[in-house]
Amino acid sequence: MAGNETTSFPVKLETEGLNTRSYGFTLPNEDKLLALWNDGVAADYDPGTPSTIGLPSRACQMVKCIDVLCGFE
Repeated sequence: MAGNETTSFPVKLETEGLNTRSYGFTLPNEDKLLALWNDGVAADYDPGTPSTIGLPSRACQMVKCIDVLCGFE
C-alpha cells in the first residue's frame, strides 16, 4: 500500500453484513480503490454476503472486484 493515500468518495453500500467496513484510497496513478470486508469471525467456508455497491456514474469507467484471499476476480 506504499504510495496510496486514504480518501473518501461517494459510495452507497447496501448489505446484509452486520459489521461491513469500507475504506477508500487514491493510488499513485490517480485510480481509486475501495476496500470492503466483513469484520467478523473468519470461517473455512464462507458463502459470502450479498451486497450492492453504488458509485456515481461519472466516478468510474471500469470496475474490477478482487477477492484477495481466494484470488477470484
